[in-house]
Amino acid sequence: MAESASKLAENACVQFGVLPDMTFVFPKEGDAKILAKKAKLSKNSEVFKTQFASGDSALIQITDISFDIFNAMLKYIYEGKITVKEDNFLELLYVARKYFLYGLTHEVITFGKNFINETNLDIYFEELEKFDIKILICHVKFVCYRNPLVIIKRLNFKSKADMRLLKIILNGNSLVCSEFDLYKEIIDMINRTAEDLPWDDVKTEFAKMIKLIRFPTMTVDQLIKCSKPPSLLTVQQVVDLLLWVQEKTYSDTLQLFSSSPRNNPIQPINKCSRCRGNSIRCSSCSNNY
Repeated sequence: MAESASKLAENACVQFGVLPDMTFVFPKEGDAKILAKKAKLSKNSEVFKTQFASGDSALIQITDISFDIFNAMLKYIYEGKITVKEDNFLELLYVARKYFLYGLTHEVITFGKNFINETNLDIYFEELEKFDIKILICHVKFVCYRNPLVIIKRLNFKSKADMRLLKIILNGNSLVCSEFDLYKEIIDMINRTAEDLPWDDVKTEFAKMIKLIRFPTMTVDQLIKCSKPPSLLTVQQVVDLLLWVQEKTYSDTLQLFSSSPRNNPIQPINKCSRCRGNSIRCSSCSNNY
């Protein structure tokens, strides 16, 4: 490790433009250096402008951003070029937000919207959540509402981030599956990942989210199946729900659950190899949604 860091220090010295007056040093990567012009950086980033105006020296140590990502950011500032990939888009988003580089932020968000889907949302959700970017959160919700069962199959009951993702699904007014299929998939997920956690503890943990499942919209047969162990419903809740579905008899249980069906369902789509189902209008397929 020390040998590779030393080699990096010997070889990694990148210069942008002529007559640079600013040096960035990366102590975690063998003191690799990047040289640049203050005026160029200040023109493109208010953060750099403020930093340099505050009297910072001509040498700044960078410890929260890797050499490669910082280098890519400066290349974007100087040349307008950037390659956003699966293994760097989160780091690029961090650096773009830190230095208020709106063009770079747009590039990364565009990549994220095309890359993030129901098969990898659980992997990246926690990191995306930290940025709190409205357009990305809207995309997360869209993916959740479009393929909820696929996502739930990948969740872990013991992961707080995964349960926040599940809450987004349950909070939605639009779903492509039935409430019963949603409930079944959640039960399967709990059985698969809760391991030796006592069921009473599971029900306690899930107490608030269960209210987001619209049991009053299910059929009698579905409710009976939902009552079979392991069930997230109490016996009294099942009885009250059955009375509502069969006879529209109101009870205190009905205060817990919404009896309105979710509307405006988002239809599942067949993804083409180009847009992967994430473009509003794709020129290479006929899926317009």
